[in-house]
Amino acid sequence: MKKRISTFAIILFVVGAIKAQNCQCKYGTDTVFTLNLDSSLKLLVCGYLRQEISKNTKEITALTITDCSSNKELVNYGNDEIIPYKVIKKENEFVFQSMMYLPSGNNWDATLMPYMSRKIIVTDSSTTISAGETVFKYPELTKSQIIDINNMVLMVKSTMVLESKTFPTDEIGLKMIFVGALMNIGESKATFTKMVEYFEFDGAIYETLMETNYKTLLK
Repeated sequence: MKKRISTFAIILFVVGAIKAQNCQCKYGTDTVFTLNLDSSLKLLVCGYLRQEISKNTKEITALTITDCSSNKELVNYGNDEIIPYKVIKKENEFVFQSMMYLPSGNNWDATLMPYMSRKIIVTDSSTTISAGETVFKYPELTKSQIIDINNMVLMVKSTMVLESKTFPTDEIGLKMIFVGALMNIGESKATFTKMVEYFEFDGAIYETLMETNYKTLLK
């Protein structure tokens, strides 16, 4: 009986080793991180390197994470080559954070900010993915930014009074009011909620409004 068990264990080990050898990046992406357990390749992180923040922290696009013991993709954002993900490698886990662009500072420059964080934790017997945790935090607003937000809100409200369905500003203006709504500046939140239903949006502005994070953060 013991001999049968030992033979079965050897077979499982060999099968697992073969799968690990065949565990490779797909879609033309590059190997960004690997995680080994008991001298065997366990997790493979692939994508396109955007920025190396440190040895164990990198921003990448087209992120995929594969469990090499089963050759199963645990995470697949291979089609997203625009918005990067921040991936942090720890001893037996990966933390990966989705990011979002929002304008910030007095010049309202596009800034990449962490939005949602998840973990993949590896043990001898299992690989688990945690539920998403919102980690978004917008920087403290300056007086100049608050003035800009209030002026943008006034412009949008005036347009609605004139019963025009054409949004009077661009995507940056939309995001400025969104930031005001997040930070509870004046009438920003009420105006943002109303204008989303009032104006006829298209193009980049419409795509921005359809992004899940904009709906989630204002709940």
